[in-house]
Amino acid sequence: MLASQIHKRINFNFEKQKLIFDTSQELFSFAKVDEGTKELLNSLRKNLKLNYENVLDLGCGYGPIGIFIKKKYANSNVLCTDRDSLAVEFSGHNAKLNNVKINSEPFLDFENIKEKFSLILTNFPAKLEKEGLEYFISRSSEFLEKEGTLALVIVKELEIFMEEILKNENIKVSFRQKTKNYFVYHLTFEEIIKTGKSPYIQNEITFNIENNIYPILTSNALQEFDTPHFITELIMEKLLKKEFNKYKNILVINPGQGFLPLAVVHNCSRDKIILVSRDLLQLKLSEENLKLNAINNSENINSDFPQNKGDLLIWSLRDEIAQEVLEKIVVFKNNFKKIILGGRIQVINRITKALKIEPKKEIMGKYCVIEL
Repeated sequence: MLASQIHKRINFNFEKQKLIFDTSQELFSFAKVDEGTKELLNSLRKNLKLNYENVLDLGCGYGPIGIFIKKKYANSNVLCTDRDSLAVEFSGHNAKLNNVKINSEPFLDFENIKEKFSLILTNFPAKLEKEGLEYFISRSSEFLEKEGTLALVIVKELEIFMEEILKNENIKVSFRQKTKNYFVYHLTFEEIIKTGKSPYIQNEITFNIENNIYPILTSNALQEFDTPHFITELIMEKLLKKEFNKYKNILVINPGQGFLPLAVVHNCSRDKIILVSRDLLQLKLSEENLKLNAINNSENINSDFPQNKGDLLIWSLRDEIAQEVLEKIVVFKNNFKKIILGGRIQVINRITKALKIEPKKEIMGKYCVIEL
């Protein structure tokens, strides 16, 4: 399926390295290598003390940082990780395009990482704010070798938080550079810093389904951090109809913060609920919210194209391209008795036109939901 998800090829010439990257519209900065990444890469040549023996590219996207490092320093060992399995797949694909060998794995920040590194690089996601920045810096201290360096770039809005964090006497700044929109830091550590709470869970709210109140934890790094999306509301209205009580084996693609899985649990007599997403954070939050409500029989699949078979498939579209959805729907129709599909009206219309069907649409604004 990767071939159909390639939407652009980028030519990237930097530090005498000529690189090419295939990208997808569904990935961050798909049209060009973003300025923050360029600033981070540019900083590396200004710090001659960096050790490239064992490198972690944390939040690798389609791979520009890790692949550049491996191309320039052929003897380095490079691990590229991202919470998005599609990004990881692209980084592996792009490594082959550039004739280098890296390891690429889907990890949520440092979860499941066992080794230590001489250099960790990351283009820090601004949505995680101060708590996230503090968490990532302290966690990095655990995964660096004794003389290792954390090199990170942040948006300028986070500078005030960064300066507060740098008051910790165990953090040493070996390089600092400020540009118009980004700040780059190279940090070393005198000792491991105690890690604070997870930066992902930022809100505690309640979720009302037919006068039943469910507690739910949410993250600002995902959509629906304060209220369900219109697509979710449309799918929920359909799920709450009596006819859906009969379905036992249910799969939810893009479970988000966990609103849809809770709606499934509320109304469906399920034997098992399977949560599917490219995004490990969606899976983590949805699973935690099910457990918070005493539901422990869920299963996670980190993919955008599960091969399971079952009774009911629920798919909440976000940024997916119509043609790619259509290719998967053709397979899913053979694997599931019923499909509930929600998304933007224009995307749904393209899919139904290609399938030569005219199902009833339930509409809210520019979104709709259909049954297949």
